Amino acid sequence: MKSRLACTFATMLFAGAVAAQAPSSPPTDKPVTFAPEPVASTLNTNGPDAQLASDLAQALNQDGSFKDTKITVQPDGGVIYLTGAAPTEEMARHASEVVAARAGDAKVVNLIQPDQTSYRTWSRLAG
Repeated sequence: MKSRLACTFATMLFAGAVAAQAPSSPPTDKPVTFAPEPVASTLNTNGPDAQLASDLAQALNQDGSFKDTKITVQPDGGVIYLTGAAPTEEMARHASEVVAARAGDAKVVNLIQPDQTSYRTWSRLAG
């Protein structure tokens, strides 16, 4: 019984030592590259607004200024919701402008979260 317990303990100790020596992060000698993904995609692509949503997503994908941005275009009864993330407030605002120019009579609601948000206070707004 003691030898079995000692063998199990030694095996666990050895496994822990091997795991501790394994590299925990990828080598940094080569830059990490990701597969190209579209900037914009659609959600709820059924119904009368499906073609409009697809056209709006395609317009966002064709605009070259949306690097590192991920946007979802979701139509809902005459309202186009933009959700996702953008590196700056300006990019989020530009996405809204691109969509509004092509949305026709649909209202555009921009819910894109910028990574760099400027915080405004009452004193800054007044001055």
